Amino acid sequence: FTIHSFQIFYTLFSAIVGFLLGASDGLGE
Repeated sequence: FTIHSFQIFYTLFSAIVGFLLGASDGLGE
């Protein structure tokens, strides 16, 4: 486990979370 792999995981995670939040926001409205 390295900082680099964590950075990649965090980037993917934040992108997925942002997409889900945006999608749910669009559906909610």
